[in-house]
Amino acid sequence: MDVEEREAALAKLPYQSQVAFAARVGERALAEARSVRPDSVGSYPSLAKGVDLVWRHAIKQDVDFKRDAKAVHEVTTKLTPETEDDVVPDQALRFAAEAIGIGLLMIKWPKESPSFASSAGEAMISLVGCVYDTDEVEDKEGHWQDRAVELLQAVRGKPITRSMFNKIPEYRRGSVSESYLSGEEE
Repeated sequence: MDVEEREAALAKLPYQSQVAFAARVGERALAEARSVRPDSVGSYPSLAKGVDLVWRHAIKQDVDFKRDAKAVHEVTTKLTPETEDDVVPDQALRFAAEAIGIGLLMIKWPKESPSFASSAGEAMISLVGCVYDTDEVEDKEGHWQDRAVELLQAVRGKPITRSMFNKIPEYRRGSVSESYLSGEEE
């Protein structure tokens, strides 16, 4: 699927499935950023809280944007540049924060959830694209996300669980690019 096809497929899923997709993408993005820049991610514990809030919302626990998520979303926003000239501490951290922040917005604006879920996926694709030294990694991430959508289609009507995505194997990333390690990534 391309991005538009994935968004269309997400739009056909129930709202909770769309939120679960964004939650899992945010969770994976945070793990990816932590694997390459553990100190940077460790400086922002709100990101892990953001993932947990999106998951709680996906499994129908009481989460209110203003009460629970607003402060966390503000942290994610600070890590996402508004213009190309804005400096961010790290690109992997930026894209992880973007994926998590988009998931949090699904709590506030549920009618936009198909677009938000797709955008969270795009942030994860951008993250692996800037970190790894292979052209294939973005395609592999897209395929992982396609499998996640297919899984959600197959379990339609069943309860959402955090472990349901464990059935989808992770793909081989390759080595971290020198340009990323030196801070010259795009």
